Amino acid sequence: MKTAKRVVLASVAAVALAATAVAGVAAQDKNHGGGFHDGHHNQGKHDRGGRGHDIRKMLRSLDLSDEQKQQVRDIMTQARDHRVKPDIEAVKLHKEKRQQLMDNPEFNADLANELIQYRQARLAERQLQQMQTHHKIYQVLTTEQKQQLAERQAQKMGRMMDKF
Repeated sequence: MKTAKRVVLASVAAVALAATAVAGVAAQDKNHGGGFHDGHHNQGKHDRGGRGHDIRKMLRSLDLSDEQKQQVRDIMTQARDHRVKPDIEAVKLHKEKRQQLMDNPEFNADLANELIQYRQARLAERQLQQMQTHHKIYQVLTTEQKQQLAERQAQKMGRMMDKF
């Protein structure tokens, strides 16, 4: 029975960790180049979802050793240093094409699909990198810490589900 419970908790933790990654990337994407806005990011709101905030907050609630803390810092630094940088020319071209789409009196579905595919590819790259980083961090944790994290993730998911 205990083994089954641990398997379920580990599964919930993995799903929740992936959901956190997706939410973080979505928040990052929303705040950096997505949709219409007037150029003022966050409009006085705190950025709660981007750039690893959730995972750092969860890790703070665990009793990490000094060695683990340093390993996590190293992983985060390495991830930041190896993050895929946007190609400035490609970003400019994307914005120009988007403007062409908006300026054209008739909707161009082919151009719209091209723009969507470009953004989806960029999002997939960022999600993959973030999941790899979270996986590396998860491997630093002890079995007990993984269980604590799974319980906290399950609580968080429960609170999120209560909102619906």
